[in-house]
Amino acid sequence: MIDIQKLMIQAMKKQLFPGKDELNIAARQVLGEIKTKIKDIKEEITNEIQYKLFQKMKKDRANSIEIYEKAFRDTGSEVAKTNLEKAQNELEIIDLFILELESQMPKKMTEAETEQFIDELIAKFDSKPNMGMIMKLIKSNSILNIDMAIASKILKEKLK
Repeated sequence: MIDIQKLMIQAMKKQLFPGKDELNIAARQVLGEIKTKIKDIKEEITNEIQYKLFQKMKKDRANSIEIYEKAFRDTGSEVAKTNLEKAQNELEIIDLFILELESQMPKKMTEAETEQFIDELIAKFDSKPNMGMIMKLIKSNSILNIDMAIASKILKEKLK
């Protein structure tokens, strides 16, 4: 699990990314946000929970980047440019934390393993199950071990 407090202190002392103040600022922002989100969680904080929170933050930053890029292209605004750079720096930091968490978690199933898992799930039904039902089972059984995009593609083929 990522030690948020320790990393925050390193970023404040500018030791997390020596010589890169903009990345240390972005790291403090990201770590502060994740720390706030973790306070609201009433269960034990695991790698998986941190991973989900960082994935949500990544999606939010990617959306912000799209908005700021469009605003900067359309207006040439310095505010849009500054916000774009800030969001890009934060996304870079989030990606680093996601990579760190992924290295500590079980590896994702291969496409062949995913297909085998789906076959086993489908075999448990007497009649042809619907896609939503199977996807729900996949998510509840192993959300972090299966690439949901691959699972969806395989399931669509199998349930034709």
